[in-house]
Amino acid sequence: MGKEVESRVIKPPVAKVVSGRIFKPDKSYVTKIWVKNLAMALTIWLGTMVWCSVGMIYMLYAIDPYEFAEAVASVGQWGWMLNYWMIIANLVW
Repeated sequence: MGKEVESRVIKPPVAKVVSGRIFKPDKSYVTKIWVKNLAMALTIWLGTMVWCSVGMIYMLYAIDPYEFAEAVASVGQWGWMLNYWMIIANLVW
């Protein structure tokens, strides 16, 4: 208990940590990411449009073949709304 121990606080060199280069990705990498994201959004949009339109027509034709003309008219009536909301969902994404 009679010994005094001297303690020393070691601080890291803050100036060297803060003075690093700022990361900026290459333009080709940014372009690649944009193209990939746009291709994914376009694929999801086209897939949804085709799947919903063809699937709904086929389902309605299988249920009642006599109302097939009404099914096509229904897709024409509601297809624009589905298209509109898919574009909004892709823009939000």
